[in-house]
Amino acid sequence: MKSISVIKKISVCLAGALAVFSAAALAACNNEEQETPVVKSGVAVCNAIEGIEKTEYVFCVSKKSGKAQTYLNAINAAIASTDVDALMTKYLNRQSMSMTYFLGELTIENKTGDPINIYTGVCSPYQFPGAFGSSVDGVDMYLMVKVANALEMHPVFNDWGYVAAYNAVKNGTGDILATAVAKTPEVEADFYISDVYSTGYQQIVSDKNEAFKSVSQLKGMRIAVIEGRPGKTIIEEAIANGELKDSGAELMVYDTDAEAYAAYEVQGCDVVVADEYSAKAMLKSR
Repeated sequence: MKSISVIKKISVCLAGALAVFSAAALAACNNEEQETPVVKSGVAVCNAIEGIEKTEYVFCVSKKSGKAQTYLNAINAAIASTDVDALMTKYLNRQSMSMTYFLGELTIENKTGDPINIYTGVCSPYQFPGAFGSSVDGVDMYLMVKVANALEMHPVFNDWGYVAAYNAVKNGTGDILATAVAKTPEVEADFYISDVYSTGYQQIVSDKNEAFKSVSQLKGMRIAVIEGRPGKTIIEEAIANGELKDSGAELMVYDTDAEAYAAYEVQGCDVVVADEYSAKAMLKSR
């Protein structure tokens, strides 16, 4: 009886030791899996954020403008007469520094005369520096030239940051806000808005070997966003009270998409959250 008892004790001890060893081995395996960093390829890709609907883009006319309805009618006519998707593709496929404005298809017909004050900000390919880095060009500017020509007015482009441009048109300093403005309840309250002329998903720009597709994957990361863009709102809300709350994620706000992408290039941030065509334009230029 005594020997059987000893054997039982030894068996229990061995079973306990085996359980402890197995648990330790599993934990070590899990830790090794968690701590193994992703080997980055150096090639950036962009993917639509899962669960986020497409953004709709509009032009905004100041409610304080005496010609608001005239401007709106001309803008909607320009949108209706333009294949904007094809226009977007042309701008995305253009050479990195085009030597002509507006794809060589349009010219400003009225160099003098009554001005139409258009406020804008960099958001490629909707707006970016024009030929030789001067003035502005892009999808939005192309459409605004069509508007000005139809009204026989002289377009005056004011290249400001998004927030400053927004406020200038809201308070009546400017006539039209043209910088890939996302249609939101706030925008509809502040301006007269045009028909929707473009749509696109919000995208996460990340390394090909990461290829993030959801906000929840960005925990603990430095996330670059652009001031005034929908991506900023999405990440702000996720950090404040959503999937990224208390995750260590850091919001990094830049004035333009060009600045955000420049930060990504030098590893000043981990990912960029941006408008679809802006993200595609950035990847085209890399």
